[in-house]
Amino acid sequence: MIAILRTRLNLIWLLIIGGYFVNRLVEAMLASHALLSPRVAFLIVSLPEITLWLLALIAVALILWPDGQNKLSLETRQLMWWLIPILTMITVSSISHQLSLRQLVIGFRGGYVWLLAFSFLVLPPEKQANQFDYHKTTSWLLGIVLTLVAAEFTFGPGYLERWHLISPSLQFGYGWFFAGRVPQLTLAIGSNQLGLLVGLLGLVCLQRQPKRDLYIAALVGAAIALTGSRSAILATLVGALTAIVLDKAAWRPRLAALVGIVAGWLTASWLLVLFYLSSWREVLLHGASTSLHAATIQDVLRLWSSLPWPDKLLGLGLGTATYTPYVRLLPENFYLAILIEIGLFGLISLLGLLVVLLVHLAKTNQTRFLLVPWSAFLVANLFLQPFSDNKTAALWLVGLSALLLALPNSARYGEKRT
Repeated sequence: MIAILRTRLNLIWLLIIGGYFVNRLVEAMLASHALLSPRVAFLIVSLPEITLWLLALIAVALILWPDGQNKLSLETRQLMWWLIPILTMITVSSISHQLSLRQLVIGFRGGYVWLLAFSFLVLPPEKQANQFDYHKTTSWLLGIVLTLVAAEFTFGPGYLERWHLISPSLQFGYGWFFAGRVPQLTLAIGSNQLGLLVGLLGLVCLQRQPKRDLYIAALVGAAIALTGSRSAILATLVGALTAIVLDKAAWRPRLAALVGIVAGWLTASWLLVLFYLSSWREVLLHGASTSLHAATIQDVLRLWSSLPWPDKLLGLGLGTATYTPYVRLLPENFYLAILIEIGLFGLISLLGLLVVLLVHLAKTNQTRFLLVPWSAFLVANLFLQPFSDNKTAALWLVGLSALLLALPNSARYGEKRT
């Protein structure tokens, strides 16, 4: 298995990330047209998660093997040890609230699958390991997503239904703005999820060739505008600003990429306003949606402050603040969701893990570029729960970080061993 992982990294990576991306698309097809049998659909949807679980079991076996930890780098060991408090809080919270096995499994799959991506840290740092072409796989994934975005915009019922060019019975994942008339792209994975995924992939692609790929910035901005996601455009702009700060020597092309994203977003938003005879307020603020976000956060903080101290520290258990049947209150903030589910100790452990991860990524030129999408992703989690409900983006970013930290410099795409 280790040999397969070492020689087929790109294939394994595309299986996991691509599989999670088609997950919701398969579910949408089953719900609308039953194009696939339930057994085939379940197999397609489950393959990425089965692969991740197998990799996690291999990671545990390698660590527990005699002298297993001695084969890991210092950075890898530090990150692994920061995972222990999070898993401990999940266990303690589940036991203290006597969660059933069903709720534990559903709660973990609903909000903590991204933890499994850290198992890529235990890949053996062989000098002869094959190169992992992260930029090529990211570019392919971004191209596929943008193609599907164009297809939904062209053929989806939301944008052309008013001209009666297609049957309104066709459902491909199209939705509407909150309390508005303007349609938004979703690709059956959700408008905010799609917008953030496009933004993160675009930010990584723009790190390689910001001058030549300037048109990608405009396409990314336009695609985010069509999703109607405010959190996605805000997070993407934060990532673009981070790129300027990290690479001051190349600030001009980085600034040009930022301008390209803004120009594409504003142009697409302006066309939506004209085409649907809508207002900028409806397109940009979604009516009362902004105030509802703030009210939800206040409700979550009020709930946490009313809990007894054991529950404040340990949480209410998995699934109580994420998209599961056991939800009590759904925060529009991932960090508050962690606070409710696994308590203050769990939130501190999560923040510690993220800080250590970002510090290690910033140490080398081969991994520093990942601070750009990470800054965007962490900002997006202030307004939504991408770690929980955007598994494609979460697994791609966490797993890519773990891969590049575990592999030797010679195995990182486009870099020579130093």
